[in-house]
Amino acid sequence: MVVADELRRGARSEKYLQDLDTGWLGVPKEPPTGPEHLAGVQRIRRAITGSTRDYGDSLGEAETIYYIETCAPGSMLVTDDRAALDMARNREIRAYNTPWVLGEPYRAGQLTCPEPYDLMLAMNDNGRHVRVPSDHARICP
Repeated sequence: MVVADELRRGARSEKYLQDLDTGWLGVPKEPPTGPEHLAGVQRIRRAITGSTRDYGDSLGEAETIYYIETCAPGSMLVTDDRAALDMARNREIRAYNTPWVLGEPYRAGQLTCPEPYDLMLAMNDNGRHVRVPSDHARICP
């Protein structure tokens, strides 16, 4: 639910998110609750951030990794948090980043090269702070 909450908060403060159609994401899943589940999420979050401080950094990623491992094996994680991406992959969770996501419409023939790369540049130029590959060939070879 952390990710859904982040999206709702972002939609209130970012005009471009107010018109975003999130229906394709489906209904947010309720993560398990209780002390053992919360402790499991916090262990993952601390491993991702390398910190014992509880600022909430990477909480959405930690909750998603925990949810996949305990409730939805075989699901995938999409994140631009490099440490969370590495952790998920090390735990054998299918994990992808924005270049991969934007490469999918290219591979499906819905976008032509370099459109996915140009979208990443526009995202970065608009303050989304995505890790833009050095050239378009990393998204649409």
